[in-house]
Amino acid sequence: MKDELNLKEALRRDTLTDEETARLWQRVDPANVAARRRKRRRALVLSLSAVAAAACVVGVLFLTRTMASGPKPDAILAFVQQVDTADYSASNTQLVLSADQTVELTERESTVTYDSASIKLEGGKRKEVKADEAARYNRLIVPMGKRSTLALADGSRVWVNAGTQVIYPVTFAADRRELYVDGEIYLSVTPDKDRPFVVKTKETDIVVTGTEFNVSAYDSEAEQRVVLVRGGVEVTNRGDGKRVPSTFTLAPGEMYWHDARTEAVRAVDVARYVSWKEGMYIFDNDRLSYILTRLARYYGEPIRWDKAAGEQRCSGKLDLKGSLDEVLQGLTITAPIAYEHAPDHHSITIRMSNP
Repeated sequence: MKDELNLKEALRRDTLTDEETARLWQRVDPANVAARRRKRRRALVLSLSAVAAAACVVGVLFLTRTMASGPKPDAILAFVQQVDTADYSASNTQLVLSADQTVELTERESTVTYDSASIKLEGGKRKEVKADEAARYNRLIVPMGKRSTLALADGSRVWVNAGTQVIYPVTFAADRRELYVDGEIYLSVTPDKDRPFVVKTKETDIVVTGTEFNVSAYDSEAEQRVVLVRGGVEVTNRGDGKRVPSTFTLAPGEMYWHDARTEAVRAVDVARYVSWKEGMYIFDNDRLSYILTRLARYYGEPIRWDKAAGEQRCSGKLDLKGSLDEVLQGLTITAPIAYEHAPDHHSITIRMSNP
């Protein structure tokens, strides 16, 4: 160190002694320079190694934290993708308890009630199933011409319209309650602020804590609706790659509506959309094609119509407690149409009546 200081002081002078000159040449000798470079290179490698190791630790911590806090797979939607397509042309309502156990409910109206120990059945030969016989998810498949009521273990109640499938866990999770629907249901949800209730469709999530509302979301139809009767719901359209995800909050008396191209929220007369659960349809300037589609599903009987008849507009009420013939007779009073059964009585054709 002392020698280093002496050289620096010598360099500041105008002349150097012979001894100082010799020592300077020794400092720039190639062998000595190479040795010093090797020493600095080893120090640099060690420093870079330490930096790389620290970066790896940070990367692992970031990846671990990201994996822990990232979105978890949606279990119920994953289950929906694995199951077979529901057969809505079947004769009976089906409660699918597991891959190898299905209970059939033969009556036109049926009820399935869950509690912690058992599943009680009304509308079929079997009256009860032990809860431990069911798999994690159950499927209630209501075919054309049938309806069912589902009473869940949390006290919530679901009215299930014809041509509808509901998928739900036998036991709800500790932090949320959810089910999946393809079709139409009316729900009365038991309030539980710590466990929001989520209704999932092919395209939307409907989140509530306690309320009553109607969901019409048939996979076979482009138009889907959520109508709020009381309480509050938040509807999120998850998007399909073409549409940006969106979220709407509904107030009582409002309907969220969307089809393949657009979506909106508007005020409606809720009775028009929920009267089916009381055995009545209310229509207001609706196309006959829309009315006939609902009647065919409700009664489980194919109905065909020509274009002119389908374009007719109708308003009024239809009492669905009677037969399909009685309902169609009522339609002939409000619209200039006539109907006839096929010779085999397996379908009905609607046409414009003669003037």
